[in-house]
Amino acid sequence: MSGWTGVDFSRFAPDDVFEHVESEAIRTVVEAMSSADPSRSWTAGEIADWCGIGGLSPVSVRNPVEVADELAGWAADTGVDGFNLSYAVLDAGFRDFIDLVVPELQNRGLYKEQYAEGTLRQKLFGAAADWRFPIRRPPCATNPSQRGRCRHSRRLMAALH
Repeated sequence: MSGWTGVDFSRFAPDDVFEHVESEAIRTVVEAMSSADPSRSWTAGEIADWCGIGGLSPVSVRNPVEVADELAGWAADTGVDGFNLSYAVLDAGFRDFIDLVVPELQNRGLYKEQYAEGTLRQKLFGAAADWRFPIRRPPCATNPSQRGRCRHSRRLMAALH
């Protein structure tokens, strides 16, 4: 936490009440923790427990059915149509989510089981969308009589010598 808040949390005891601390770092994080709920006093230990794994993002560490329940509830309550996942343990956390939670979401019809054919460009602009950009060539590239006379070939020759 100290790295992204700019506050040295090692100087606080777990039971110390955390109040606004002047910092040149990410001010919104510090202000969010110390002033989001004016009636609540956060201790350094509570902040460490809350942010220790997921930062300021919600953390769901449960069995696959309960994680799916929580995601489905957030989607129903807010209308979101996707989630950004982060990991606590690199690559194992993503694998666990894919292997354990995705099938549960698929059983509920909340996660695709297969995708439509085609590239993203085709999905955005239609099946006939040309995936290639037009190639612009200087006249000397297509007209042999111009080679060596235009600035493009002179630059190329100068670079080669």
